[in-house]
Amino acid sequence: MKTHHIFHILAISVLIQFAGNGSLIAAQLPAQNMAQEHIIELEHNCTLAFDLRLDPKDTLTHEIEYEIRQVMSSIQALIPANDLTIYIVLCDTTNVGNIIPFMGIGGHPMGTDAVRMYIQPENPNFKAKYVAWGLPHEIHHVIRMRKPGWHWSLLECIVMEGLADHFLVEVTGSEAGPWTRALSEEDIENFLIKFRSHMHTTTESWDEFEANHLTPWLFGRSGSDSIPSFTGYSLGWRIVENYINAHPEASGSSLLYVSSEVIAESTPELLVTE
Repeated sequence: MKTHHIFHILAISVLIQFAGNGSLIAAQLPAQNMAQEHIIELEHNCTLAFDLRLDPKDTLTHEIEYEIRQVMSSIQALIPANDLTIYIVLCDTTNVGNIIPFMGIGGHPMGTDAVRMYIQPENPNFKAKYVAWGLPHEIHHVIRMRKPGWHWSLLECIVMEGLADHFLVEVTGSEAGPWTRALSEEDIENFLIKFRSHMHTTTESWDEFEANHLTPWLFGRSGSDSIPSFTGYSLGWRIVENYINAHPEASGSSLLYVSSEVIAESTPELLVTE
């Protein structure tokens, strides 16, 4: 898991959670019917649920289970990732949009109790270990949303991305992915200043919030008020990095439930000046 190409892979895995029905709060969609899966019990009251179209005796199923058990052990040593279901869903015509073509996998969190990973075994690029590589980032999201009183704002969502990416690095022991450094230093400073006037943005409707506020900051926007692609990921990484630099004992895992407002206090560009 310490290979460098993992991050080029995970860049798209991280982003796919915000595409279509894979948004962070799609998050609020109900999980699949457990009766439709082959169930395997994991540690800490977690469950691995395989699509019944996957043979439980097949080598592939055993390889996926092994990889997930390994990464879950690392995750659970750092954060309380308990009472969680990981769904392994076989790709078909209804969810092919969730698949990353050059990997044969995809995934996103589903509320506060589940993560869904899609697989396309017939894809020549597919490997069982790819299924586990996307889990630390997404599970961090799931567990953070369990914080009492959790609510979304633009600052919260951007900080969540930074926290999840720092946690991914903490779990894998590798360097940060390229999506966390998509901007130049000058652009980071300028967009942090621009972000300051938007960071408390929230709406009652998640769909409206995602379309009009979150998506432009994450994936870019053209026009006179343009935003480069992946700006939100780079800003989120920097905001959390600033906090960790100011508090060396902190980490993606230890900041799991720390408020985004507290974390943002270590980023000068976000401080309101009189």
